[in-house]
Amino acid sequence: MQAPKVQTKQLMILLLLVVEVVVVPVEVVVVVVVVVVVVEVVVVVVVVVVVVVVVVVRNNFFFNLKP
Repeated sequence: MQAPKVQTKQLMILLLLVVEVVVVPVEVVVVVVVVVVVVEVVVVVVVVVVVVVVVVVRNNFFFNLKP
């Protein structure tokens, strides 16, 4: 009766190792993807803000120049 128990324990340890080996790279990839997405969003937001500010400033400038 004890032999199967030992085997199941070994199998569980092996399974845990496999899970860790599989999960850790996946987590790393997920973290990298999240960081990249966040950086891209920040860059897009900054670019949009800069463009809007430039357009508004130029428009105001032109409006101020016209009269």
